[in-house]
Amino acid sequence: MKKTLGFKKLIVLFEIVIAMLLASFFVIVLNQKKETEQVTTYSVLPLKIEDGTIVEYTGSRDGTAMLDIPSTYSVDKDGNLIEGDDFKIKSIADNVFEDVNFYCLTINLDNVEYIGKSAFENAKNVYLFGGKGYVIDDFAFKNSKVKFDNVYLKSSTNFSLGKSAFENVEYFDISKVDKFVYAANVENNGIRISTTSESGVIKLFKNSVASGVIEIDFSNFSGIVIFEESCASGNTTLKTLKLNTGATKIGDWGFSSCSGLTTLEVNGTITELGNFAFAYCSQLQSADLKNATIETMSYTFNKCSNLRTISLPLTLKEIGWSAFYNCSNLTGDLVIPNSVTSIGDSAFYRCGNLDGNLYLPQSITEIGGYAFEGCEKIKGNVILPNITSIGERAFINCGKLEGQIELGNSITSIKKQAFQNCGFKSTLHIPNSVTSIGY
Repeated sequence: MKKTLGFKKLIVLFEIVIAMLLASFFVIVLNQKKETEQVTTYSVLPLKIEDGTIVEYTGSRDGTAMLDIPSTYSVDKDGNLIEGDDFKIKSIADNVFEDVNFYCLTINLDNVEYIGKSAFENAKNVYLFGGKGYVIDDFAFKNSKVKFDNVYLKSSTNFSLGKSAFENVEYFDISKVDKFVYAANVENNGIRISTTSESGVIKLFKNSVASGVIEIDFSNFSGIVIFEESCASGNTTLKTLKLNTGATKIGDWGFSSCSGLTTLEVNGTITELGNFAFAYCSQLQSADLKNATIETMSYTFNKCSNLRTISLPLTLKEIGWSAFYNCSNLTGDLVIPNSVTSIGDSAFYRCGNLDGNLYLPQSITEIGGYAFEGCEKIKGNVILPNITSIGERAFINCGKLEGQIELGNSITSIKKQAFQNCGFKSTLHIPNSVTSIGY
């Protein structure tokens, strides 16, 4: 009997020891969990500010910092920065919050006019609100995790967006945005660039239209829009570009190789259209440029293989090299405006589905080599009273050109194979002014 009682005591003692060990284990786990969830708050602002510009962040960078940065601040008797109304925070300098992992950073942008290069690059858990319009410099939010609420990024005078400013943004929640010029389309998880302002200047820099942007809509904006060189080049997600501006400038390669772009709507004026501006946009189907005020275009729609209709600017003077090179699905009539004096080499090379009439104005003085080569279905007349030169193979294999061909007395040279395999049925009279004809 005593042995039995001793054995039971031993078991009870063993159970107590196990319970104590388990309790100690859970205490350790809970303490570790508490440590991992530690939050660092600040009674003074861990910032260095010079003349209203945040130039340095001195707080924690390991994911524990919880910080609210107001739009204004004061300085206490010890020289510490605290909340107050004495001074405005006007800008955020380059690299200030780069690579900082916050528990939560909240910034009031009401007085901010400039966000510097890489200011928030790779920063995590940033929440921004307020603002009256400012410049966002290169890489400002690249690879960041940031949320915007009621942010106003379009001032009454100007807005500019640096290259790769929003490239690879991890989390881009702007569903509560007011007058946001770079706004999210929440429905299909893409980014939409637009503005509710009616005037001013908007400038988008090189590579600023990063992957993820599905639409640019300035259809209600009458100010000036400047698309810098290669601002959207290579973007595969952009589908729609709508412009209704007072003046638009598109730099070289501006929207080249935007393989998803299907719609180009221009109701305003384009004053500059750079080389290769829309080249290799393989899904673009129509382009209405009749309101543009440009005088030259070269390589503009080069190899836009699905382009079907085009309306050319009435101010155009020169259709340059390869402007519509190999736009193999262009159909219907081809109307060259009366303002055009020159058609460059390969301008409409192998536009083999042009099946309407070719309307060439009497103002044309020069047609380059290969200009209409391979336009097998185009019809009409070639009546050029002011022409001075026709390049080699200019109309070769235009078998449906069966109308009249009349060249004025100003022409001095016709290069080789210029009209080979054309279907003209009327008599060709070679003016006395011609001094050379190619073989």
